Amino acid sequence: MRERSGTLFLLLMVSVGIAIFCLYAFRAPVRHARKPSPAPAFVGNITPEMIGFGGSRYVMMPGSNIRLAQEPRLFASMTTRAGSYLISVRQLYSGNYLRHILHRNGAYGEPLGQIQIILQTMPLRRQKVSYEIDLASLKAMDDTGRSLNSVTPEDKTHKPIALPKCKVQMASLEEPHVHARYLQFITGALLETDFRGAKRRIPFTLRSIPLPVGKRMFGRMTPGDLEIRKAKSLPDDLTVILGPEAERLSSRAEPSSTNRDLPEQQLVLAPDLPIQIGIPDERSDNRIVLKATPGPMGMLNLEIQDGEQTWKGKAFDSEPILVIRPRQSYDQTRRVVMMRLSRDTNYQRNMPSAPLSFIPPAGQAGGAIVSGVRVKDRPFGEAFSLVRIWRYEQNGLSEPKVLRVPISADGTYTLPNVSPGRYRMERYAKDIIPILPYDEEPGPIEEFLRHRFDAVGGRWTQETVDNILVRSGQRTQVPALQWLPDTPSL
Repeated sequence: MRERSGTLFLLLMVSVGIAIFCLYAFRAPVRHARKPSPAPAFVGNITPEMIGFGGSRYVMMPGSNIRLAQEPRLFASMTTRAGSYLISVRQLYSGNYLRHILHRNGAYGEPLGQIQIILQTMPLRRQKVSYEIDLASLKAMDDTGRSLNSVTPEDKTHKPIALPKCKVQMASLEEPHVHARYLQFITGALLETDFRGAKRRIPFTLRSIPLPVGKRMFGRMTPGDLEIRKAKSLPDDLTVILGPEAERLSSRAEPSSTNRDLPEQQLVLAPDLPIQIGIPDERSDNRIVLKATPGPMGMLNLEIQDGEQTWKGKAFDSEPILVIRPRQSYDQTRRVVMMRLSRDTNYQRNMPSAPLSFIPPAGQAGGAIVSGVRVKDRPFGEAFSLVRIWRYEQNGLSEPKVLRVPISADGTYTLPNVSPGRYRMERYAKDIIPILPYDEEPGPIEEFLRHRFDAVGGRWTQETVDNILVRSGQRTQVPALQWLPDTPSL
């Protein structure tokens, strides 16, 4: 009898536990929708935040790490001004929600179904009126010329949802052509209603919205102002600077006065699609036009147009790009745009530390060996390399330690916590594996050098460094492995 009672009690407790779990699971989305958690600030990794909504619940993709962001999201290429409002595309999905524009790839040539668009309206000053986008007014055209009308149902699912600094609405448009790559434009109207019930319609047009098909590129941009006295050596024309020099110059710039109170501007674009980037001000819509085309070995072929001036060149995936706009005679500052572009949404990588080699005895502080890889006067960039290191002992050289060392974006690496003593180090270019975008396989190092650095017909120096002296608690600088062009024969 006692055994039977114990069994019944155990079954009862399990049933209660399951009931509590189910209650929590079904109530959690509602609680989350009423009190949304603040999303982390954008630091380079673009992740989907809001899939859509139905009633008071947010519809989440199963298995996705999705949080409702309270802050506005501004895509610099998909934002327009309507009066004192900024209207932008926050997200775009296929009809079944399985594809969206923040995915790196989407199958080309497969039907999308009716597309679902999350639109965001952000007032630039405090409003004493109510406002929302008239979803029935939306019209679009894809790049094949097919016109798309709004098919948004008039129900609670598509009513505006107010966030602290903006409102978001979900709209449905007719299915694009199966071979469409982007929407040429979306037109519509914002509807203002004052306290007396009087209504005002403000038309708007959004342009160059990529569809979730094929490959896309991602990034972020920050507009700024650079004082003329800090940029005296720069030409007055449109100028583009890449790499560490771009970061150095951008650190001298101040945030743009017209964009200071806006969120950081993000980028998503389709290959070969020219887009206008930046937030238009009330006086003009003089924006930069950017076109990017993926190339081999992580290269991006860029075309940047500012008015009548055009710059064409190449940048490496996620390399800093500083665009310095043409100087106006009456300006005391140069307008600049700092940006990065990548084929990967997660292009800010956390590189691991180098493995330990010769560990110091217990109680003794080790030192560090610092070196790097350079091509001419430029850093190699993110990569992994094999480094062989020997320690000089009483009977000669020790057995070598072979380390797989991460190289950071500035072309440097550090061997940490090395026991004090004298060392020999070897590293060879053939053992370097550059970090490329997710969809590329590493090729011969010569091909990488040719595409990224235009480096052909040179030689590597400092492959072997001897008599490296490591002291306790100190960093020992070792000459970088460096590629140099062959000296022309006289």
